Amino acid sequence: MGILAALCGDVGALGLCGQRFAALQQRITTDVCLDESVKSLANAQQAIAMGACRYINIKPGRVGGVTVAKQIHDYAASKGVPCWAGGMLSSSIGAHAS
Repeated sequence: MGILAALCGDVGALGLCGQRFAALQQRITTDVCLDESVKSLANAQQAIAMGACRYINIKPGRVGGVTVAKQIHDYAASKGVPCWAGGMLSSSIGAHAS
């Protein structure tokens, strides 16, 4: 069982998971980066408001496309939370295209 599953159970639900990450982030000096927990702009807004992370990894394919990814980036940047864009490239063709 991974640490995310141990902390959150259902990684798709940010509510309780976000609260646990916020509590964790307040207790440790290592920066928490949310990845799979952020599936929408609303998730990112909630996570940042809770103090659940210091970084967000945005995957356009997971959040609904480039437009939503940019909205998440812009919102996070306005709150001082750095982001980076990842990819869910699972084939050699997709990896080559990037």
